[in-house]
Amino acid sequence: MATRGINKLSALQVKKAKPDPDKMYKLSDGGNLYLRIDQSGSKYWIFNYTRPFLGKRNDLSLGTYPEVSLDDARTIRDEYKKLIKQGIDPAMERIETKSQKQKEAENTFRIVAEAWLYKRELEQKQDEETIRRLKHDVYPYVGDLTFPQLTLEILEIKIFKRIIERGALSVAKRLKSDLNQIFKSARKKKLIQYNPIEDIDLPKPQGGNFAAVTEEQDLAPMLNKVWNYSQIHARCLLTTQVALKISVLTFQRPGEIRQLKKEYYYPQERCFKFTASKTKQLHIVPLSDQAFELIESIIALHPYSEYIFVGRDGKTCISD
Repeated sequence: MATRGINKLSALQVKKAKPDPDKMYKLSDGGNLYLRIDQSGSKYWIFNYTRPFLGKRNDLSLGTYPEVSLDDARTIRDEYKKLIKQGIDPAMERIETKSQKQKEAENTFRIVAEAWLYKRELEQKQDEETIRRLKHDVYPYVGDLTFPQLTLEILEIKIFKRIIERGALSVAKRLKSDLNQIFKSARKKKLIQYNPIEDIDLPKPQGGNFAAVTEEQDLAPMLNKVWNYSQIHARCLLTTQVALKISVLTFQRPGEIRQLKKEYYYPQERCFKFTASKTKQLHIVPLSDQAFELIESIIALHPYSEYIFVGRDGKTCISD
């Protein structure tokens, strides 16, 4: 219901307002809201107000009629009046909002993630597995979304639910760590205030010991799995594949295989030499032709790491 001095126009009056061929004129709805009608018949909503701090009057366009209805124009006017009471200039607020939206559009997840990857590369932290996870499990689903669009629900449904359903819990865990770093980067750029990755809960992988192979008939299937590990786990690290094969070819403990350093490798003698973890004595591990070729295939992959079997961070050894 219209009250005195405000909401004076009706929807029918706005619709039937005719142009004056000689001049532009305005119809007042009250509360500093006007409908401006020009000679061609075009109708514009105008909000006239005093700019905070400057003290000058200003006309701010609220859009054209009928794209912006009478009710819409009144809603916008009331919102702008609230801003003015807070000392905020609606015109400046509109510019800042537009600038923020443009900034968000220019900083999609993919763009920010690629910048983060480039920074990691400069810091010599880059690894192919991280890139592969993003390209396979993230970019196709949310790569073109802006960070305000990446809510907790969107991340859970579009990314983590799919990974968990295929049983790749270790991938989900590593990807969560990757995304957490990317969202922290977005927060530094002031693209977000809240990091939803921190509230992602993942199921814990089943732990426990695995039975040793003690029967001859079980040996061939196990060796077949080792040599075809990359086909079973398509996104596993090359260093992991080689480490599994070296463990079979040299009969060394998993911990000693994982922590083999380049300084232990003697290519001229085709062997490893290191102090055994249990006996604390010099331990020499001869390498067959096949084992030697495997080591040679990966020894130069990570020049900045002291380890032979390097993990996803490009520096430390692979995990157990």
